[in-house]
Parts: sequence; structure tokens; C-alpha cells
Amino acid sequence: MVRLVCLLSGMLLLASAQGNTHASANQAKAAGPVSGAAASLNRPQAPANTPLLVANGPETEDNNRGLLAAVSKAAEVRLSQEYVRFAERQSLPDRDVFILAMTGFEQLQRQGKLLNERYLTVVDFRLPSTRERMWVLDMVERKVVFKTLVAHGVNSGELYATEFSDRPQSFQSSPGFYLASESYIGKHGLSLRLDGLEPGINGNARDRAIVLHGADYVSQEFIRDNGRLGRSQGCPSVPVELSQPIIETIQGQSCFFILQPGQQYLQKSQLVRQSMLEG
Repeated sequence: MVRLVCLLSGMLLLASAQGNTHASANQAKAAGPVSGAAASLNRPQAPANTPLLVANGPETEDNNRGLLAAVSKAAEVRLSQEYVRFAERQSLPDRDVFILAMTGFEQLQRQGKLLNERYLTVVDFRLPSTRERMWVLDMVERKVVFKTLVAHGVNSGELYATEFSDRPQSFQSSPGFYLASESYIGKHGLSLRLDGLEPGINGNARDRAIVLHGADYVSQEFIRDNGRLGRSQGCPSVPVELSQPIIETIQGQSCFFILQPGQQYLQKSQLVRQSMLEG
């Protein structure tokens, strides 16, 4: 009798399991194929800090990674405090770009090369030409005097500047620290000579006639028509209406800094490396 009960129980359990299996299969058929969105939930996800490329350019979420590798921690803390003291911080360049520019600014101050110590000009060529990527900072009143569009060299790239050179006739931009020296009247009207302070990086600037000048291709109208700014022969060109006031402000050997994307300049610049030793 006991054996009969066990046998009947086993048969009932088997029938129940088969019924559930068929029901699950029928439900899956009714539901149809799994959608792409749902399927992606089962795929391996990229780490949260994986760089995300911006369309048509080299910018990434961790664009500043390694930017301050040559800056001492003490200098980084001190210059971060200086950054906070500026009014209208939303108009400033990125904090790490500011700190990097300040390390060179202070180095040139110590070397006695800045006759005009009041102003620091920063150009961030990691940004697209459709962005305002040039700042003139008043280091005495701690404020932004100008924030504007600026062009890069015709052979440096289209929307983004990706290629840099100090070779004559390269028509490319050159990164690094410069002196914004004397003004003169040339084919672009009032212009400002730039003297490169880093041999092998921008030391040929004067021989290449790299100057700051106004250009009609640096405008919102040009961007609307072309999707980017026009480009120069290597000069940091600015809007025509701003060229004179900017030149009159920063001329007389003030500090002018251009940052390129990537690590190449940072690894090559002796000025930046020395800042770590003396920061």
C-alpha cells in the first residue's frame, strides 16, 4: 500500500513539472523576442569612468587626466584657493587649466620675464572652435576681462585643433607659454607679436609671424554658416571688434598660454616640469 501511494505521488509530481514547462514555453512565445533595450541589460557594462568621445572631437569625460602631473600637490592646493578667489568663476577656464597656466605664470614672474604682470591670457585648444576658449584674466582684481572665440591654424584641424607644430610654413598652431609683446599695424590692422618662450615647442613664433590679430572669420555668423570658425596660418585670431581692446590690454610682455589636447606638450615642456621643482 505504501509503495502504491509513493508511486502515485511521483507520477503526479512529474505531470506537474511537465505542465509548468509547457506553460513557460507558451508564455515566452506569446511575449515575442526580447527587445534590444532589455537585451542590453544582460551585456557587460563599461566602467563608469570609461572615456566617452564627443562627436567630431577628442574631448573626453576625463579630459583633465594627467593635466597636473607636473604640478606639485602644494602648488595645486595653493592655486586652487586662488581660483576660488576669482569673481564670476563660471566664466573662468577649467580649474586644472587655470592651475597649469598659473604655474607657468609664476615661473615667468620669478625669472623676471613679465613686464606686464597684471594679465594672464589662457587659450584652451582642447575645446572646439565653436566655444569661447580664450580668457584674459586680471590677476590684480581677480576677474575675467575678456572671454572670446579664438581661431587655430588651418593645418591644425577643422572644428578641433589636433595637430601642432613650430615649423615655418606649417600653418599650424603651437602650444605653450609666450610673451604678448609689442603691437604694430600690419595687413590685419592692429596686431600683437607673440614671442615663444619654449624652444622646440613655440620658439619660432616671431620668425613665423605668429601674432594675435582680428579676423572676420572669427564670428558667430561664420559658425552658423560653416559649423566652425575660420582658420588662420597659425595665429590665434580673435573677433575684429575685440582685437584692439584685447591687444591694448595685454601688450607689453604679459603671459600668454596655449594648451593643446593630450600629453605631448606636458611631457615636452621644460617650463612646466621646472614648475614642479619650484612650486
